[in-house]
Amino acid sequence: MKIPIALLTFLLAASALWSQDVDPYLATREQLKPRLVKFTGQIKVADALERLYRQTGNRVHDRRGPEAPKSVTLDLPGATFWQALDALTEALGCTFSPYHEDGVHLIDGERSPNVHRAGVFRFVIRRVAVLRDESRSWCQVSAEMMWEPRLEPLYFGPTSVRATFVGVGKPATLALGERSAVAGKRSVELEFRFPAPPRSSPAIELLEGKVTLLTPGRMLDFTFANLKAQKTGDVPRQESLEGVTVSLTQVNPLSQAWRFEIRVEDPPIQGTALESFQSRFTNNRLTLRRLEGGKEEVMTPAAERELAPGMFQATFVEVKGKALSDWTLKIRTPNPIVELEAPFRFENVPLP
Repeated sequence: MKIPIALLTFLLAASALWSQDVDPYLATREQLKPRLVKFTGQIKVADALERLYRQTGNRVHDRRGPEAPKSVTLDLPGATFWQALDALTEALGCTFSPYHEDGVHLIDGERSPNVHRAGVFRFVIRRVAVLRDESRSWCQVSAEMMWEPRLEPLYFGPTSVRATFVGVGKPATLALGERSAVAGKRSVELEFRFPAPPRSSPAIELLEGKVTLLTPGRMLDFTFANLKAQKTGDVPRQESLEGVTVSLTQVNPLSQAWRFEIRVEDPPIQGTALESFQSRFTNNRLTLRRLEGGKEEVMTPAAERELAPGMFQATFVEVKGKALSDWTLKIRTPNPIVELEAPFRFENVPLP
């Protein structure tokens, strides 16, 4: 039987496509896109916060006073998390605090007027100061960069920024090359210091720049149940997800402690490389878990150390009288990490 040329061409193309490596960064880039939420008409604040969580993955808790409004009217046909949160706080006459492990808190207070939103990021100017004396003269801008609570970036920097002052033709530029750790944080402070403009200048006409972050799209959970002793040389247990492979290479159940050795294999950071003293695994979490009497019992390691790049050892000591096979090892590690640029732009920022 002859195969039609068109069908043969299709089969050959499909075969070539399937033989190509899957882009390991695809899931990360998709997860770093802002998720949209919709509101139309009046809604209870509690229901609005639940919808925010369902549609964007970000938790917001109401921590306002007892007299605060319990409903709000919104008209947002499709808004990012930060757009929706700013519209919500404006309608309620309150503000929010992003610095909590369980998410963002709505609180009583005044909102900042100088805000820029860029996808999953939000920038706000906190303070502007101008200092003049005999030996020095500068303008200092203190800003803050936030990211959606669902994200767990590792490092930020370098940063480039340019300020154009009213009445001054040439903009002042800064390039801050240092990369700083932000693991475990919800935001980062940005300090920009420029030569002060003439006293006649009333404002920063344009403040713009970009910040670079190294971030995964999300944290992945790898689970190893039915634990038993495993020696070096045994076939390791493995799980793979989104281009990341976690291997349990050794399990040593000592009488006073249980020791695990774990290997994490993932693609290199897209777009850059870390310094030798920096690690892509600073947000990793290891726990042992079991159900006891309908409740989950959780153990955390007494000691953790990185034996080599991607190789870890974790020791649990609260094991007396416990059976290793009753426990499940849960390993939380990032999916492939990318370098992401976050642009910001402010216009007509008044000078003091």
